[in-house]
Amino acid sequence: MPFLKLRLKKAHALHMPVMGHVPAFSNANDMINAGYDELTHINQTMLGWVLEPGEDTRTLLQLTALQRLPNLDLNSPPVQKTLDLMAQHKVAMDPTDLYKVCGAWRSAVLEALRPLPYF
Repeated sequence: MPFLKLRLKKAHALHMPVMGHVPAFSNANDMINAGYDELTHINQTMLGWVLEPGEDTRTLLQLTALQRLPNLDLNSPPVQKTLDLMAQHKVAMDPTDLYKVCGAWRSAVLEALRPLPYF
């Protein structure tokens, strides 16, 4: 993602925050390390915790893979790594598309995100 890092560097040089989606074949950690200031759409962030390498979120998989979320442990190392990176880099989360996250599990996700910064 060299092109992305160059764009992020330019935006930050102009004192502009950068927010965006988590692109296919990447994950939230990649975007945080690249320099995102905000991650857009919580479902895209969460997919990174349940997808297998090579799975393509440019398909309906971006919706059907969300059915894996109820089995996800929010205290698991992958989830905690992302949340730690978000807190360390002060990366905000835009929780749009939270309605796609399964039922009662929604409140646990919101609780896990509570300490993170918002713009």
